[in-house]
Formats: sequence, C-alpha cells, structure tokens
Amino acid sequence: MSREDSLSDEEVEEATILGSDPDESPEPTPVTGPVLKGYRKDAKKLVLTAEPEVRRGPVLPFWLCVGLAGGAAAFAALQRWRRRDPSPRRPSLTKASVFLKRFTLVPPSAGHPLSSKTFVVSESLGIEGTACRRLQEAALQLEAIVPGPGWLDSAGRTLENPADAGLWHGAGEAASAATVAAGLADAALALDQLGSSRLAAACCGVYCLRCTAGLLPLDGSEGSANPLASTALMASDPALLPRLGQALGLPKGTSEVVNYLVAVDLIAECQGGLRACLPAVISAVKRWAGADQAQSLSLAEWLYHRVASLKHFGSDAEAARLGEAAATESHGPDVLCALRSAARAVRDDGRGEGKTSAEGIAGRKVAEEATNSLLGALQEGYIFVLPTASGAPPARGSGEDQAAFQDDSEGFLALAALAGVPQVVVPFRGAEGEPLSVSLITLHRKDMVLLQAASRLGPLLQEEVGKLFGASSRALGADGAASGPGAGASKEGSWRPFGGAVPSARDSPGEKGPRPRDATAARAEACKEAGNDAFKSGRYDDAVLQYSQALALDPGNAVYYNNRALVYLRLGRYGAAEEDAEASLRIRVSAKALLRRGSARMAMGEAEGAASDFEHVLRLEPNNRQAREELRAIQRFLSTSTDEAA
Repeated sequence: MSREDSLSDEEVEEATILGSDPDESPEPTPVTGPVLKGYRKDAKKLVLTAEPEVRRGPVLPFWLCVGLAGGAAAFAALQRWRRRDPSPRRPSLTKASVFLKRFTLVPPSAGHPLSSKTFVVSESLGIEGTACRRLQEAALQLEAIVPGPGWLDSAGRTLENPADAGLWHGAGEAASAATVAAGLADAALALDQLGSSRLAAACCGVYCLRCTAGLLPLDGSEGSANPLASTALMASDPALLPRLGQALGLPKGTSEVVNYLVAVDLIAECQGGLRACLPAVISAVKRWAGADQAQSLSLAEWLYHRVASLKHFGSDAEAARLGEAAATESHGPDVLCALRSAARAVRDDGRGEGKTSAEGIAGRKVAEEATNSLLGALQEGYIFVLPTASGAPPARGSGEDQAAFQDDSEGFLALAALAGVPQVVVPFRGAEGEPLSVSLITLHRKDMVLLQAASRLGPLLQEEVGKLFGASSRALGADGAASGPGAGASKEGSWRPFGGAVPSARDSPGEKGPRPRDATAARAEACKEAGNDAFKSGRYDDAVLQYSQALALDPGNAVYYNNRALVYLRLGRYGAAEEDAEASLRIRVSAKALLRRGSARMAMGEAEGAASDFEHVLRLEPNNRQAREELRAIQRFLSTSTDEAA
C-alpha cells in the first residue's frame, strides 16, 4: 500500500500545506508527520511553524492562509503610505490653553435669543469697558478673558492658526481671532490699533469690525492714550454680525442705495491668490448691490491727488516719485508705504508722554487730509472695497516673510486707522483653500451699514470664488479648513514687498494658477471683449471695470493697458490714461500706446512731452495721420505762445 493510501484526506492536505510531497517520502510505513500549528506575523510576512504531531482541532485551509497573508501585507502597505502622506495637521487649540480667566455660564434664557451666545474679551481691552458691558446687557454671556498681543501659550509656542496650522496667525490680537475661528466662542472684543485686530482676523478667517473711532469709549484700556486705537468686534458667523452691532448700540444703518467702489489697483498690488480673485469680488459686489452700483476705482491715484501731505513720508526715492507731477509707474506701492509710515508716526507719537515730534505732526496732517477726503468722497453713500492684507498669510515660523507681510498689510490697514472711519473684514477662502479677505470702508458712524453689507457679501463672495475656480480649486472640507498645512503660503518662496514687479500670469513659473494658463488667458480675453462692448455702447465705467479684470488675470498684456488708457481719456482721467500708456510701453513699444500717452500729456498741458510722443509715432509709422495732425497742432500752439511772449 502506498503512503498516500495510508494517509487520511486531512493528513494529505496538511502535508501539502507544509510543502512536502507524499510520493517522495522514504518511509514505507504510514506516518502522520508534522501538522500545522498556526501562523504568526514575523518580519512583515507570514511564517508557518511546524511541531511534532499534537492534535489541536481542525487546521486552516490553504486558501484562508493565503488570504490572511495578503491582507496583512496590504495593511502594512497602507500604514507605510499614511506615514509618507500624513493627513492635514489641525491645531490643538483648547479653552484651557487659551483662556486666562473663565467665568461661570448660566443656562440660556428663552426670552433672550442671544443668551446662548458666548464671547471673550482681550486683556488689552478689559472687561470694564463700555462694549463688554453692552454685550452682557444684551444677554450675551462673557466666557473668558483671552491674552492680548505678544502672548505665548503655556508650552512656550506661538499660537497656532485655526484656519491652517501651517500658516501664520497675524500676531496682534491673534488669541481673540483664533478663539472665534476655533469655535471656542461666538464673538470676541479686542483692541485695534494699526490693524492689530483686523490683520489677525484676516489671517484666521473671521469677520472683524473696527468701530468708528471714539464710538465706544475705551474706558481705561491699554489703547486709551493711542490716537489710532478703537474697539474691534470679531465673529465667525456672518448672520450674527448685525445682531452683535445692535447689542453694542451701534448707529442704525440706512436703507438708501449704496454704491461700491472696488479698488482694483490695490488688489492688483497683492499676491497672486487675492489678485486672481478680483473677478469674484466684483461679481459678488454686483450681486449684492446691483450692477449699476458697482464701479472700479484707482484708490492709490485718488489718494495721491487728494492727500498731498503723503509726500512727507517714505524714503527719499519714494518721496521724489510721489512729488513728480507725471509719474512713470503706479503710485500704489509708494502711497501705501507713505500711509503706513504716517500711521506709525501718529501711533508712536501717542507714546511720547505729551511730547510731539515733527513726524507725529506730519502724520496727523495726513490723518486730517485723509479724513476730509473721505468725507468728500463717501458722503453720497459710497463704500470702498479694498484688500485687508497683501494676500494669504505666510508660513508659520518664517520670520522675515511674516515681517514683510505685516509691513505690506499695514499700508492697507492704515487708511481707516488714520481717518478714524469704520472698516469691516470680509473673509473667504481662495482657490487653494488659503484664508483671504477684502475690507469695506465707509463714513464715520455708519458701522451698522458695514455689518449688514458684510453679512450678505461674505457668503456671496465665497460662492463667486467657487464659480470662478470651479472643480480645479482645492475644495474645502466640511469644517471649512484648508486641505493641508501651509496650503495658503506664498508659492514664490518669500513674500514680495510692495514695489516689486508684478509677474505676468503667463510668465511666472513659480505661481501656478488654479486653472491651466490657457484657461486664464481665455477668461482675460472674455473680460477684454466685454470691455470693448461696453466702450462701444458708451458705458465707460463698465469698460474700465472689465479691462481691470482682464489685467488682474493677465497683468503682462499691453493691449489691456492700451484699451483702458483710451477709456480713461474719454472719462477725462488724463493722469490715469498716461499711467496705463506708460505700463503698456514698458511691456512693448507701440504706436497706439504712444498716441495714448501723447494725447494725455497734451490734455494736461505738457506740450513738449506730447510732441516727443507724436514724433516717435511718426518714426514708427510715417503715414500715421493722427500723429501728424496732433504734432502740427502742437507746433502751432507753441508758435502762438512764443509770439505772445515776445
């Protein structure tokens, strides 16, 4: 009898699992041989072990062993993959880690709808102030005091940003902003000086109102002696903003039609993420206010012509550029630098124990002129829309980038601080999930107007950003957080200070757009065509808006500057027309750009400069009729002027 015949079916199966062949066994007598004891995980693979025969019940079939081995290998591979690509890190902000002093909460009252809402107060503002008392009188519950500027947590680390733990929190009143952003409280009261609350709110992605200066007395707070200080209100829920404003007793808004002026020039000075969102900002404003109430504005140019004392500030080179009657580049960087310097001079002068410096006097002169200019411009119900900061916050721990980001952002934040007008931060997420924001500014004591506008504009703005970038943008999670640590950090490696060249959307290899470059160019061309249609129908303001959107998408396109320069000529804005023609010529010399600049110079009485431009056109195009006729007219004008002088 063969050995195979002497073995039972179970024993044959066991021998097969162990890798032996029954036909090759030298033993003529039947043996049961070793049996399968089991399996164990050793060195990331399954190892079968054998022992002398000890019967312990039925053994595992071959197919089950193979399946278990494959499952274990797959599990190990999954663990290795997770270690290579960790999930986004979320900050571990807790009440215990950020609250300095906690107060006892009481059960909400059915008769007070705000009694279920909690708020915290920054230690820099204090709980004895008017704002804190009014919120408590409106049944909101004071939960805690949180640290003011410069605070470190108990572990000695700087506070993490709830919007993205990989990004900077904005310093200043970051503890208040982070508390609201993390959902530890519904609202926060803090102190804003030169943007200390607004910048932190923008970095952490929460709404923030800087109240009209003096509207809510500071009552012995740290900023009571600072001329730039004002109470700040933060919240994450836009629907809560008007109710908080009513609880604070802010002046009621009006129902009159509000006109919005979008500072497209300042948005163009920002980093690529915010600059690319300009069409979404304009679309959201149009949806909220109506197409007829939304217009574009070159705010830096406007300030340049109306706040003459800005020329006192900045470096010698900046002052010289600001003092030139016909600038050859955008006034934006120098105006923003001068605003920042003026605001710092006023702030520092307030610390001088009654002593007033020359810089402080000059800064107060800027504040006075800015206030008067805003009163003249905004008295008919206008609201300015401008950036809060110069883009998304830089990476956490990048000291030089953080300092440069704060310097650049203070240029935007200085205007409201100097003029004492209210400003509200409207946050949204960009194409890459990074925290971005714009701000609204209006007249003194119109704080409720801003809160009502922000409560409606914020959600619309986020919708428009989603439409603009579509599915190609990195979607936000259910908690509204970015999809990875450091997601909003600058793609350019370091923060670009104001005055640096704005890269072309086509030429910048380091700044990857949310869509392919040809799609961005297509959107820019669509804006240009819309501008052409508006120009042909005489809607010059709309044409400026469309060309500005095209430039935001493709700032290196000379044609867009040329087209907008022509519209500015029709509107009588000769300085802006000259600047756009200059920008076009820096990209590419063309007869059209020279004609635009020559016409603008002639309109401003610069006959010699205009003649030089028209002569240049004739060198490029000897048969250009317009240039020839304009040059003859200038020659006749100069000849007549010479005869009269004689």
